[in-house]
Amino acid sequence: MDTRLVVAQVAIGFVLAFCLWAQLFPRSNWRLFWSWQYRFSHVRGEREQIAFVRRLTVLPIVVCVILTVIIQVWG
Repeated sequence: MDTRLVVAQVAIGFVLAFCLWAQLFPRSNWRLFWSWQYRFSHVRGEREQIAFVRRLTVLPIVVCVILTVIIQVWG
């Protein structure tokens, strides 16, 4: 397998791990990554924060799965 494909799979793995962690533990993810950013300061309440983190990480999970399938099929 080409080195670039291996690097791409490792990067996809890191993104997927981060997003799955955010889906499973949204409170810790919110405190660590999102609460300090000014543009997300409008998200108040714990329920809204959890929903925000989960919504924000769904698309990267889907993209990572699609890219992994593409790499496996054509790689």
